[in-house]
Amino acid sequence: MGKGALRNQNPCLCGAPRKFKDCCWGLTDEQIQNKANGKVIKEAGKRANIKTCLYPDKSQCSEGIIQAHGLQNNKILSKLSENGDVYMVDVLFGKNGPQIELVKQGRKKATTFTGFCGKHDTEVFSPIENQDYETGNKMQEALFAFRALAKEWHTKLKSKNMFDGVLKTNRNEYVLAFYEGIMLALDDIEKEMLAFQEVLLVEAPDRISTKLIVFEGEADVAVSACITMSHDFNGKRLEHFTSHPWLTPDQLFITIFPQNGKTFCLLSYDTNATETFAFLDEQLLNKSVAEQKELLSRLVIHHSENIVYSPRYIDALSEQQKTLLKERITESVGFLEDEPLLNRELGISLFT
Repeated sequence: MGKGALRNQNPCLCGAPRKFKDCCWGLTDEQIQNKANGKVIKEAGKRANIKTCLYPDKSQCSEGIIQAHGLQNNKILSKLSENGDVYMVDVLFGKNGPQIELVKQGRKKATTFTGFCGKHDTEVFSPIENQDYETGNKMQEALFAFRALAKEWHTKLKSKNMFDGVLKTNRNEYVLAFYEGIMLALDDIEKEMLAFQEVLLVEAPDRISTKLIVFEGEADVAVSACITMSHDFNGKRLEHFTSHPWLTPDQLFITIFPQNGKTFCLLSYDTNATETFAFLDEQLLNKSVAEQKELLSRLVIHHSENIVYSPRYIDALSEQQKTLLKERITESVGFLEDEPLLNRELGISLFT
């Protein structure tokens, strides 16, 4: 193909519906491929949504699957929003591959997922949707943890569905590595449902243990996350991650939210994982308030993208701090199990 013909190729080599000269002219082959990969993933994502109720007993489900919130809209997101908006992390695809950005979203859309029918979203989560959190209320703590699990489960199911489609036409190393990670994560999450079946079906909230930290003042962030920790805060590998390869590692559920002049930080897990997370007492709960804020910031930023930031928090950051925050989040996306991150100084705090 001659140079002139290439310049006028429509669609562009990356797949965009524009002429090559108006889109990718001047980019390297690698940059064009990055844009093409991003377009494939983005289009697959639009077709991959999962609509299902994740409550363990579906016999009483209502017909409609709704847009449920991972963090309560009325009690938490409304408190964080400015002019109806909050900030969340998003992955944008461009010539340099996937890039982490902080994107403004309407609070009615933020953290939503099609993971529950209307009946179960309303009835199951009523104790945390319609009532303030009470310290030591085990059922509320278990429901916060289940909400985090459900949001992460739905995200991974959607990702699997998306990559099932991508793999039909693209089986490069990048795509295969992501798919393998998704399948491992689904195994981890589905194991945790055994605990929540007891919590929800036989009302046994004691199956979930929770460690609580309370800060004075209301933080301008909120978190609902289900994570796998490979190392403790000292950089030591946790045994559950590699010592028993036939078992799946234990999950930690993190819920952080402002309420009545305080910030509540809940760290929850299956009681069968008590030994796994015993280090939290010495390395986190017994630290000073300043150290706790630093360590929790490391834990959340390095392990979760399901963080909601108030515009008040983002607008107070300098451009250098915003860049640093995105760099720290990006580190977690490329996280390797042999590279502990929690023992490194973060340089930015979620609790100002």
